[in-house]
Amino acid sequence: MLRHSHRVHPYQQIPIHPYLIYPYPFRQLPEVKPDQFVKSAQSSMALLTDARTLITRFQSKDYARRIMQAAQASNSNAVNELLRTSGITNLPKIKYNPDGITLDFDNKNAPPCCYLTLKLRWSE
Repeated sequence: MLRHSHRVHPYQQIPIHPYLIYPYPFRQLPEVKPDQFVKSAQSSMALLTDARTLITRFQSKDYARRIMQAAQASNSNAVNELLRTSGITNLPKIKYNPDGITLDFDNKNAPPCCYLTLKLRWSE
């Protein structure tokens, strides 16, 4: 059995804990240092360039057909070779299934700074 030990009328004031009254103590945040963030953004540009190159190539029906046929045959070597000959500098990790292809770009820096995932659907 559920009991309500205290009911508050809608117009009655609810007591507030003294620490919740403004001004309450703020947590001191460290000074931001954007150097690594800027480096990550700069490194990401190469990944974006490669993704754009592939998207442009995928707009060719002949190239798209060859990629899809190799993927359908589970011929990863052929898919990698087709991607490699597209002119990109960062070869992505590739996953494909009957619905489409996923390309995971990584700048392979140590420590890693940025990733780009491109998912394209090829079935309706």
